[in-house]
Amino acid sequence: MFNKVLLVAALIGSTIANPLPSDSRDPSARRASVPADDACMMNKGDSPQGVEVYATKESMPIDQVCGQGYLDNFRGRCGVITSWGCKFVDENGNKVEEKEKNEEQITGAKMTFKTSAFCTSSDIIAAMGAASAADGKKPSKCT
Repeated sequence: MFNKVLLVAALIGSTIANPLPSDSRDPSARRASVPADDACMMNKGDSPQGVEVYATKESMPIDQVCGQGYLDNFRGRCGVITSWGCKFVDENGNKVEEKEKNEEQITGAKMTFKTSAFCTSSDIIAAMGAASAADGKKPSKCT
């Protein structure tokens, strides 16, 4: 019994002691332009690991709340999702304000979040397929 308590305490201590990843390893800093197709990038090995997802306008029409269906599916596949962010972006990855007035500038949506190391690229891809408004459109792999 004492060994189990000691093990749990050590695991909690090591989790709390691990620093968050630096901004230089944040996936949102890696891409300067929006890909032409749905895509995902993961910082494997970090805990919590950073994830960046792009969905084309076809996969997430602008009349939807940015990323809501995706967030629900990521939570269903991966559990805890933190530091959630979603924005409609232009071809350079810049946020497009007032999406209804500037619809022609929007090429898709950029979603960023952190999740546990137990969430795999297969989980991310499956969640993207389930959330896509384009008949299950999803990338073949995460980079």
